[in-house]
Amino acid sequence: MLSRSRTSSIAALAALFVLSLAAVAAHAQMPKPSPEMAKLKFLQGNWTYESIYEKGAFYPDGATTKGTYATIEGPGGFSQIADFHEMAPEGEEIGHEVTNWDEANHVYKSYVFGNAFPQCVMRTGHWDGDKLIFVTEFEQGKMKMTLQSETVANPDGTVTIKESMKGADGTYKLLFTSHAKKVS
Repeated sequence: MLSRSRTSSIAALAALFVLSLAAVAAHAQMPKPSPEMAKLKFLQGNWTYESIYEKGAFYPDGATTKGTYATIEGPGGFSQIADFHEMAPEGEEIGHEVTNWDEANHVYKSYVFGNAFPQCVMRTGHWDGDKLIFVTEFEQGKMKMTLQSETVANPDGTVTIKESMKGADGTYKLLFTSHAKKVS
């Protein structure tokens, strides 16, 4: 059996421990999203878009397609989650995209999953003035490809996206231009 003084000492230590935990909890804060995520809020909402594909090796006659894109803020504001749907020249394209800020590398990371490609396509992004640039490198069959996406918010509230592919000479050639309009 514990003596009264020893019981009082244990109770006092327990109380001190609980108070210490409360003090630590009061000073601890939930993590906050990077200010870089706030820069992407212009993409949130429901959008319709039209894409104009350039004449070239992939689309000898060019093409025009239409689609939808819906973006919401991810949990805690640490990401953006998008769903897209388009009738592309190759057929129906449906997918999801999750974008977040990689603080360690000071870049955006975007993970795209879709029915037109068997694995996740990872993109790395940064701002170049008012242009949001994402670069993707991947292999399709035995061919290594590098794509660059340039997104610009226009003064009228629309968004323009230009997708280009890097050629053997190291320069980018425009594949298509999309014009997006927010519907809600």
